[in-house]
Amino acid sequence: PNERWVAYINFHFVYRGGQTVESRAVLLPGEERPLIFFGEELDYSPGGAELVFVNVEWKNVNKHTINDVQSFVQARKRFEFDNFEFIRADRTEGIFASRVKFDLYNNSAYSFWQPEFFVELLSDKKVVGYLYFVEDKFRNGDERNVDIISMFDSTSITNIKIHSITNVFSLSEYMDPGQE
Repeated sequence: PNERWVAYINFHFVYRGGQTVESRAVLLPGEERPLIFFGEELDYSPGGAELVFVNVEWKNVNKHTINDVQSFVQARKRFEFDNFEFIRADRTEGIFASRVKFDLYNNSAYSFWQPEFFVELLSDKKVVGYLYFVEDKFRNGDERNVDIISMFDSTSITNIKIHSITNVFSLSEYMDPGQE
C-alpha cells in the first residue's frame, strides 16, 4: 500500500468518438477513490470509456515532518453525514429533477476554505453514479444541510458514500483560526 506518497495524477478518458479534456487529481497516502470527469456533453452514449494516465508525479511525505501519515490524514478528513434522503424525479408529480439531501458535519479540528467532495450514489450496494459538490468556508464543528439537484435518472438510490477529495497536505486549503 501507498503509505507515505502523495500522487498528483493527470488523466483523461478516451471513448468511442472522442476523449475528455485532461484533468488533475490528488490521491493521498492509502486513499482509494474514483477518478472522475464531470461535464462531458454528448448526443450519444459513449460506452467503453478507458482511463488514460498522462502523468503521475509522486511526492514523499517527510517522516521528520509528519511521522504518522495515516493519523494526520484521518484527523483532517473527519467528515460525516446523516439524514440521507433521495427524492426521485417524477414529472407526473411535478418533480423535474432528482435531489440528494443529507446533513454533513466537519468533525475535525480544522476549518477549510472550500473542501471538495464526491457523492457516490448506491442502489443497494451497487454504485450507480457520482455527484460533485464544494462547501464554502467549512469550519470545524460546522453542520451543513446539503441539497444537490441533479438530472440523474434512477429509480432508487438507497444510500450514499462521501469522498472528501481535498488535499490535506496543502496549507492553502486551511483557514486560520478566526478567519472569515
